[in-house]
Amino acid sequence: MSTAKMTKPYQCNFIDEDGKVCGQSFRDKWDLNRHTKGRHNNERNYTCEECDETFKYPANLAKHVKSVHTMERPFPCPEEHCPMAFLTNSALLDHLGSSSHPQPGVKWIKCRQCFEPFETMYARKKHEVRFCELRPSA
Repeated sequence: MSTAKMTKPYQCNFIDEDGKVCGQSFRDKWDLNRHTKGRHNNERNYTCEECDETFKYPANLAKHVKSVHTMERPFPCPEEHCPMAFLTNSALLDHLGSSSHPQPGVKWIKCRQCFEPFETMYARKKHEVRFCELRPSA
């Protein structure tokens, strides 16, 4: 196995408002372009048709639509007593590995709009205000 340092001939020449050059180097032009777009370019050309939120990348827009507007959750928890489902497999795995994974007998309090389950009224209210734009219930 070679211990030679991999060459990175593509360098970012972006200059910030303080006059500092980024100088980060990359193996290929594609990585440099991705870096420049993500780090230094504030253009957000992908707009959600439902709520007008904008995104830098089409994949982020697609994830937003699935998680916020269609409430798609294709990865359900396999535990019989748990009603939760997730947008990504990695989120499901995080849930399964969490020490806060719900125990049998927990009473679920569901969101009044999207029906996502919560273990506490506080968590439900916080979710409803932040994600479902509902006013807190009395």
